[in-house]
Amino acid sequence: MKRAVAGLLALGPLACGGPPPPAELPPPSSVVIDEPPASTTGSAATPPPADRAAEEARQRLKAALDRVAKARGLAVKAPVALQVLDRAPLLARVREHVEAEVPADVIEAQGHVLLSLGLVPLDFDYREAVFGLLESQLAGFYDPRGKSMYLAKDLSKSSEGATLAHELVHALQDQHWDLGSRLEYRPGQGDAQTALHSLAEGDATSAMMDIELAGMGRSALDLPESAVSLEVELAMATDARTTAVPRVLRASLAAPYVDGLRFVHALRRRGGWAAVNAAWAAPPTTTEQLLHPEKFYAKEPPLPVPLPAAPEEAGWEVAFDDSLGEQGLRLVLEEWAPKRVAAKAAEGWGGDRVTLFRKRTEDGEGFALAWLLRFDDGPRGRRDREAREAFDVLVRATGQPEGEARACVARPELGAFAVVRQDTDIVVAAGPYRHTDRSFESHGDCPATLQWATRLAKSLR
Repeated sequence: MKRAVAGLLALGPLACGGPPPPAELPPPSSVVIDEPPASTTGSAATPPPADRAAEEARQRLKAALDRVAKARGLAVKAPVALQVLDRAPLLARVREHVEAEVPADVIEAQGHVLLSLGLVPLDFDYREAVFGLLESQLAGFYDPRGKSMYLAKDLSKSSEGATLAHELVHALQDQHWDLGSRLEYRPGQGDAQTALHSLAEGDATSAMMDIELAGMGRSALDLPESAVSLEVELAMATDARTTAVPRVLRASLAAPYVDGLRFVHALRRRGGWAAVNAAWAAPPTTTEQLLHPEKFYAKEPPLPVPLPAAPEEAGWEVAFDDSLGEQGLRLVLEEWAPKRVAAKAAEGWGGDRVTLFRKRTEDGEGFALAWLLRFDDGPRGRRDREAREAFDVLVRATGQPEGEARACVARPELGAFAVVRQDTDIVVAAGPYRHTDRSFESHGDCPATLQWATRLAKSLR
């Protein structure tokens, strides 16, 4: 259930795959579990090779679903179709889903968010890089709209078994908790959707590991989650198509599996699979709750963050507005700090809002970004320390020394990048810049962008 966006990488709910295959691309095999095979006309009749292949696939799928249902403790409520495809048509299903579910201007805006924050290069093709990343990692997916399981044709036997187990957990999630509609793209709900997606991936990964380890008398809870994290990182590091993609995109693809598994295992250690089922009934609403199960049980809400004001010039409109959450903050901070430092600095996250402004002109478009961050309520000394830690990492993006409350760097193509801290609030302001088909050009200097950032910081008080 590969999904192109968790947190920052928000192309929508690719985790659930694409729509049913169109008629002009018939799959090599297509079967439905728990439907009896067509009868032959005589007891001695020998089914043709295509029928035998379909029946073998049917039996493999039925056996896999029986194992998954038993391991996960969830009853099978409906049939699931299996379609085995070459990688090109498999990825085509994913592309079709994105085009149908996520508006093209949202995808474009998300690319400008990453660009404004300095996380991707100027010539970066966001959409195609994401699909290239998926293509290198995609083994299969479950589509809740067609109630179908799609599987890559070229998998080894062991990879096929693990993929079937993982994706069939998603099928059971869909049957019990309506996974498909709950993971549909919703504007402004990025952090909540990432938390739910991570629950889905952690659930499926944990159950898959149970199945894989059952023969050794062990379960997923017997292995450290760090081992899974290392395995995911190694998988990303061994494919040239993956290593060529900016770090933040690779980390965004891996985060739901690693963070989700830790969350699910915390629930299982507390109350078994029943606790995981209960989490589906009332899932984490932020990635802060996902990363800190004690905050999930306390139902700690995010701090409110107002819509930031646009730069002072007229003509700006909101092109994108969402929350990156604690997980998204951590992924951004990892650009300038080791993972452990970034995770510690992000722990104080209380709420955030990232807003991309756009201004249309006759010869191109202008963009400016505001990211407002608030840190959790708590003892004043701790809150100040956590905000300062995050601020110090963000200051590294400017190349300026730490210790001040403001920092800025001028960028010739993307405008200024400014960071301002006021007590336990942080504001990042980037731009403005103008973009045409041929070039990027700065339209903002440090004094103006710092003034905008300071004005935004005061609005949080």
